[in-house]
Amino acid sequence: MHVQSISLDGNNLVGTLPASIDDLILLEDLSLEDNGIISLPNEIGNIFTLQAIDVSNNDVVTLPNTLSALDALVYADFSYNGLTTLPATLTEMSSLSMLYLRNNALTSLPVTLGDTDALTILDVSYNSLTSLPATTDGLASLVSLDVRNNQLSSLPSSLGGLTSLTTLYASNNLLTTLPDSFGLLSAISLVDLQSNALSSLPSTI
Repeated sequence: MHVQSISLDGNNLVGTLPASIDDLILLEDLSLEDNGIISLPNEIGNIFTLQAIDVSNNDVVTLPNTLSALDALVYADFSYNGLTTLPATLTEMSSLSMLYLRNNALTSLPVTLGDTDALTILDVSYNSLTSLPATTDGLASLVSLDVRNNQLSSLPSSLGGLTSLTTLYASNNLLTTLPDSFGLLSAISLVDLQSNALSSLPSTI
């Protein structure tokens, strides 16, 4: 088949996708929003042409390690699912620029997160994160970081290494202080820290 784009949004798909999905060797865009899918088959990692995938508003609880083989993938949306963890290999997708994980049940992010060199947008809002990995300074291309509505009591000092960051959304957390490195965010233009427990600001701001 020569299909390049498939949209199956708003259907009644349940369970997982057929393993034969990797027969779609030219597929670039796969949208499965608003179904009842609980998992993705390992074979999805064989669709090397895939550039965008949207599995938001489903019941996915785990992601296959084989996603790491999708070197052409630029956009991935796994928002509004039941993910509690992410495979460490997720960050091996060398072209991944936009990653949306809003409204899941994540309590942590893989320490390999800092290896995602091409990432420009990361949305992990509305989860249950208690901390961010110290390796975040490896996200040299990151422009927008959304961690609002989590359980963060602090931000890592490595945050100051995000020299491309322009927007930071961290409202509705448990932040009591900000790292001194916060003042090193030379490109930052919008910061939202509403509804935290901050009692002072670092002198570097």
